[in-house]
Amino acid sequence: MRILDRAILFLLMVGWVAVGLVVDPYCAVPFRDEKHSIFLVVSGLLGVTAALALFTRGVSRKLLRTIWSLVPLGGLFIWRTLESLRDPGALGAIEPGLPARTDYLLRIVAPLIGGMSAWIASSELTLTGRRVRALGAVILGLVSVEVVGALCEVAGSFLGHDWQPFFFGATLSEARGGLKAALFGSIGNPNFLASYLALLILPVLALGWSQQGRIGVRALSVAAAILSIALVVMSRSKGALLALAGASLLTLLIGRGRAGRREPGPRPPVSRWLVAGGLLIVVVAVSAGVSSVSSGSHRESYIESWGKSLRLRGESASQRVLLAYVGSRMWEETRWAGVGPGEFRLRFLPEVAEALSEEGEALSARVAKLKSLRPVHVHNDYLELLIEWGLLGYASGVGFLALAFASALRALGKSSGEAHRFRLGLLGAALAAALYALLEFPVHLPTHLILAASFLGLACARGEESEAAEGRSARTLGAVVGAVVLVLGTCLVWHGVQVYRASRMAWSAGELATGGGAERNRAVSLMKRAVLADPGNADLGLLLAQFQWKLEGLPASARGTLRRTARISDDPNTALVETEILVAEGKFTEAVGALAPLLEVGPFLPGVGYLEGRILEARGETEKAAEAYRRDEAAIGNRPEVRHLDQPLLHLRYAGVLETLNQPREALEQYRKHLKALGDRGSNIPVAHLRMGRIYRDQLQDYVAAEDAFREALSAAERGGSAGEVENARRELAETRKRKLEATPR
Repeated sequence: MRILDRAILFLLMVGWVAVGLVVDPYCAVPFRDEKHSIFLVVSGLLGVTAALALFTRGVSRKLLRTIWSLVPLGGLFIWRTLESLRDPGALGAIEPGLPARTDYLLRIVAPLIGGMSAWIASSELTLTGRRVRALGAVILGLVSVEVVGALCEVAGSFLGHDWQPFFFGATLSEARGGLKAALFGSIGNPNFLASYLALLILPVLALGWSQQGRIGVRALSVAAAILSIALVVMSRSKGALLALAGASLLTLLIGRGRAGRREPGPRPPVSRWLVAGGLLIVVVAVSAGVSSVSSGSHRESYIESWGKSLRLRGESASQRVLLAYVGSRMWEETRWAGVGPGEFRLRFLPEVAEALSEEGEALSARVAKLKSLRPVHVHNDYLELLIEWGLLGYASGVGFLALAFASALRALGKSSGEAHRFRLGLLGAALAAALYALLEFPVHLPTHLILAASFLGLACARGEESEAAEGRSARTLGAVVGAVVLVLGTCLVWHGVQVYRASRMAWSAGELATGGGAERNRAVSLMKRAVLADPGNADLGLLLAQFQWKLEGLPASARGTLRRTARISDDPNTALVETEILVAEGKFTEAVGALAPLLEVGPFLPGVGYLEGRILEARGETEKAAEAYRRDEAAIGNRPEVRHLDQPLLHLRYAGVLETLNQPREALEQYRKHLKALGDRGSNIPVAHLRMGRIYRDQLQDYVAAEDAFREALSAAERGGSAGEVENARRELAETRKRKLEATPR
């Protein structure tokens, strides 16, 4: 039994370090699955180890009682899986396989099973004083590394340096500016970093509280906690700060209520509490002040930011209100069983389009404020649980949490000394995660999920004096539960390895795609293997379709892959790329059908108006095409961070339509935007300069500007154009000079 406990302890510590501190060096591409795959493998190994412990010990009453609450969730999952198996859409252009919805469902549910495996394994661990110190040391190390790394980046941002304390991945989004832009760390986002620290602060304080005779450990714990609180405040993550404050208050009430046996001795003097409270106020005030000063004139102060959020007028609050509204519309369809795991993200865009068609004026301003039309989650895990799993799943999930916290409180009441204090800190961290889930999405982040699940499990863990499960029924049930956990754990390990393999192959394929013919063929082959390894990943399917079209020259295969990918993708680029392929093939009737689901959100999504304009232009509806191009240009201005299908070509085609409509000056402006969007690539492309020269010469009779434009066209053609383009530019330049001489008074 000690061997199994040691294995669980080792896997927990390794998992925390690996998932928390591993940096994805390939964050420039959409396959950021390294942390996800590590989490799946570690949680799977924890599940396998826990299964062996259940075989040996039997199942305890507390574990069995808590697991029974998940039976409705398990039933819903089985029903949804059987339902997805009847859904069309296998691998299509690649090879036969499971339906796309089944692959997607398994990928969505895998992290939840991983969190459950981590909780079961942690709760099966027997906590001793030595293990408490080992776990506390790892937690303190995690906090210290993140604090030092984040402070290095903050300092670098103010000094104008691009410091990367986490080696490959931790780059600053701005060289100078607000602290929120500077905080990055190995977690990957200021809000994620703040919530990560919020989960670790209370266990760190509990560790320092337990080390009565070790001044160095206590000092380091207090310093790490103070700096972590300062970073949480400076990050401006309101969800993390509220979760930490609420969890701290609840933990203080539980601790003051003597939830466990205390060692005899005097209570801490009131003066110590006053000093701690005063220090906390100073830290928060100074951190908020630094954050406000660093904001500059382009951002509101710390107080103003909180005021907007409390009045539900801030950008973040407005987005959450819209997400909740869209989710509630979905939930009304199937209140008892929900829309299905992962379905919120798939149905979000169609639901927004339907809502805009019904009440566009009321929603358009909120939709325009969305940072992305791929929100992925509702920013409230409880609400998402209700939407996707219905009332039955919601009651099951919340019931599990209630029973787990009740079990943790009972274990806390039976513990004493060092273990009691550590359990109290772990319980506080689990409460912080539960509160944070009201405003954000910790269940969707592997770093946060493994910490929250294992902290709650450790708070429920056996004490040294706990009795083992006894009786034949306990052994039999332990074998049954252990068998289920063993199968799930093994599947998680296999799935985690596949996710990692797919991520690496996709990255390699992206590198090879820029090479020659042989490398391009290898890139397509690698991408196909990546999709087969992780078929539930829609990003891989979208990129494979683009490879099949651009590299292989097989538009039919690409459209087959896109149709399969559309079954599991929340990315509007899936429909945009299919429409682009159909437009390139001249199949405009089919293109209209492919683009139709996005027309309502077209004003908010770059690329929709461009493709609509291409279709209308081909039909000869020039004025409507110009209006579509204009809308797309406005959408680009509202969402400059969204990658456009072909922004230079948008301006070029828009300019051509404006010429047809006899709007020469507006056309010239679009040609200038075309050249600006091309950048260095336009230095050897003479098309825009030639057209501008003709407008200046033939419509505006500005021969000087026309001559300049044709000279630019000739220079570009000589650098990279064909012989025909060079000759054409020379002929146009000669004709312009001739007309200029004829127009000059003698």
